Order: sequence, then structure tokens, then C-alpha cells
Amino acid sequence: MFAAEGGNAILTGDANILKRPHQLAAVQSTGLICIVLSKQWTQAKRHEQAANIIYWWPKIQSAIEVSEAGDCWPIPFIFDRSDLAKKVIDYGAAARGSKESTT
Repeated sequence: MFAAEGGNAILTGDANILKRPHQLAAVQSTGLICIVLSKQWTQAKRHEQAANIIYWWPKIQSAIEVSEAGDCWPIPFIFDRSDLAKKVIDYGAAARGSKESTT
């Protein structure tokens, strides 16, 4: 529904999404871009999370603008001048792993 209404990216605090084949398969099936906050985000105080998301937002926006459906971008919980690095996902392996975990 979100994608059907024009949404193009999701933001998640579940860093383990990149390790779970069934969730990776779900990300691919939505056709959305996935922005993944590292585990440290969930352990931080809310004001620290707010400061970091404001810091990273221009880079997140830039990543979304150059992304294709299914691209995933991990966001570290540090103030860093480096660019974001797209996580290469083997969706074929994720789909096979997803099928294996449901049988």
C-alpha cells in the first residue's frame, strides 16, 4: 500500500533484516529502497537518535535519489564524513533461503 501511494523507501531500526532471508525477500517484493539503521541506533537515547538522523538525512536523501528498487543502505551510528555504502544483496540466495526456512 505504501509503494502504491508513491512511497519509495522504508527506514528500519531492525539491523538484522539484512541477515533474514524471508525479510530480504519481502523487501525485494515491495520494490522499495531499504534504509537500515545499525544496531547502535536502537540502544541510543532519543536525543542522540534525533541528532544522528538529522546529520545523516542529506546522505540518506542522496542515496534514495540514486537507488533502484531493492537497494539497501546501512546507516552507521557515528558522525562520519564518509559517504554511505550500498549493501549488495543476493536476492536469489535470499529467496532460496526463504523457501528453505518455510519448508
